[in-house]
Formats: sequence, structure tokens, C-alpha cells
Amino acid sequence: MEEGYTFYSGVDEILYPRKEDGWLRLTSLRDESEVLAFSGMPAQLHAGEASCLAIARQRNWLLLTDDKDARRHAGNLKVAVSGTLGCLILGIERNLWTLEESNGLLKRIITSGFYSPVTDLADLVKKS
Repeated sequence: MEEGYTFYSGVDEILYPRKEDGWLRLTSLRDESEVLAFSGMPAQLHAGEASCLAIARQRNWLLLTDDKDARRHAGNLKVAVSGTLGCLILGIERNLWTLEESNGLLKRIITSGFYSPVTDLADLVKKS
């Protein structure tokens, strides 16, 4: 938020109710191996992306980022990666929210300045 990413406004209201389900949690570097992995990240990565990439690599987690450089480096490190759209779709597929709710969230973040190549997630959701 302090760096101008206003579309994150209110993210805590979205994350914390979902924490009980265990699929999305806030975390930080927790041990020496993660700090070492973080220190080895390319200098052009923002500290936020670098720390998330280090954590994902060390814990074998999915990295959620829309940052182009972070996604490229994740690929180089064989770290699975997804972004905002993937996160919204995963929420639908796990029945955490409906397509309409996800589209509402997408509209809200687009209005706040987030670039998205789509405005409706319907075509991206797996058909059952």
C-alpha cells in the first residue's frame, strides 16, 4: 500500500476469513535456509517478490504473483506459479466463493488500478 499498490486495500478482509480453510495464509521468512535463498535472489526483484520466491522454493509452495520478473525467475527455479486470476479461479473451484463473487472482486481490483486481460472469469473456470 505504501508503495502505491492501492488495489491491495482491504485485502486483509478477504484473506483472514479464508485462513481457516488453510489455502491462503500470510507468512514470512522463518529460518536460515529461507534467508539464504532470499539473499541469493536476483537484485532486480522487489524484496517482496524475492522473499515470496525464496519461501515458495524452500517450502515447495505455489507462488502467487503477477510480477513478470518474479514469474520468470520462478520458472528458472522450477517453482510453480500463478497470479491473481489463478487465485480467483482456484477460489471458485474450491467453492470458497461463486463466479459472481470472484468477478466482483476482479472488477473491484481493476477499478483500483490492477491490469487484467479479462473482465469475466467464466471462460477460464473449469466446466464440471
